[in-house]
Amino acid sequence: MAVYDGTRQSGLASRAARTLSRHDFTVARTGNTGNQNHAATFVQYDATLKSQAQKVSQLFPGAQLRQVTRPGINVVLGQSYAASAMSVSRAPASLAANARSAVDDLCSNLSHG
Repeated sequence: MAVYDGTRQSGLASRAARTLSRHDFTVARTGNTGNQNHAATFVQYDATLKSQAQKVSQLFPGAQLRQVTRPGINVVLGQSYAASAMSVSRAPASLAANARSAVDDLCSNLSHG
């Protein structure tokens, strides 16, 4: 399987490849498409891999399935995926400011009394 970034967002194909790997799919290649103005995400597949392509498409809400004559499965990421990938919530800065690292002494700066 290959994953291609059809947008101009850096690292998008790698992020999608990690998602696929976490769901036990093997990604052999990532890269960019020649046209990086894709609005929608789509999964290209040859007829023998339709059921697997359907499973892959479920990881990319709104992805369109497109049967092609080339062997294998390709995921082409569009702005629809880029927007959802960037909407991942982050911890508020106030929490991060008071966070401890894994190597901090948990008993330091404690008062007893």
